[in-house]
Amino acid sequence: MCFLMSVTQESVYKQWGALLDEAGAEAGPLLETRAAEGAADGNASRLIVREELPTYYCATGFAHPLWPVVCGGARLGVELVRWGLVPFWVKDAEQARTMRKNTLNARSETIYQKPSFRSSMTRQRCLVLADGFFEPHKHDGKSYQFYCSLEGHEAFAFAGIYSVWKNPESGVSEKGFSIITTPSNELMSVVHNEKLRMPVILEHEDEGRWLDPRLPKEEVVEMLAPRDLPRLRAYTVSRSVSTRNADPNDPRSQDRVEYPELAHLRLG
Repeated sequence: MCFLMSVTQESVYKQWGALLDEAGAEAGPLLETRAAEGAADGNASRLIVREELPTYYCATGFAHPLWPVVCGGARLGVELVRWGLVPFWVKDAEQARTMRKNTLNARSETIYQKPSFRSSMTRQRCLVLADGFFEPHKHDGKSYQFYCSLEGHEAFAFAGIYSVWKNPESGVSEKGFSIITTPSNELMSVVHNEKLRMPVILEHEDEGRWLDPRLPKEEVVEMLAPRDLPRLRAYTVSRSVSTRNADPNDPRSQDRVEYPELAHLRLG
């Protein structure tokens, strides 16, 4: 599961600056295996430049924020896409609102079978850019929050899928995305000890392959398998980051908070 995550303008620019200095520029390693020409995206969003990148220290998917995403297509760049996928076949805005709440994540084991996801999984894969995420840990009936990030707080990409939905009332098209989850690896099994799930984090060298719709299904599935991530780190933060109706978008959301009752945990 992944319902809380973070991203900063600085971290994204450091990793994907070539796509931001000139929106849609044909530069950078992602283009080595870029998606085929002519992907049907509609007119749902546009490529952005560095100054338009948001900074979220902690954002909840249930608020459906606009998030920096790289979608496969003829022109690669960073777009702001709404968190929560709405399939193209959804009939009205009310159904779209309900659907968006239930598509923040997509399970890797069933993604090719679910009507909401299977079309996107084949043709509309994306990179969801982030520099950290939060996961809950259960202990003695209480819930604690862990902040998870790569060593050095380096930005990375979650494996995502997107869809374009056209509102029949307004005629406006909008992209929405889901983050793909997989069974937890060893570290995340300690952290997320109740659901035993984690988001799929792509290796930087796999990002271009993930965007390529020509990639064989068996290779796509292989990229979703749980794997060790030696540079992934996790530590406890304030329990208030997940408090209902609170605004967690504060740098202090990522501050380490020690809990003596969790001192027994082995986090590598």
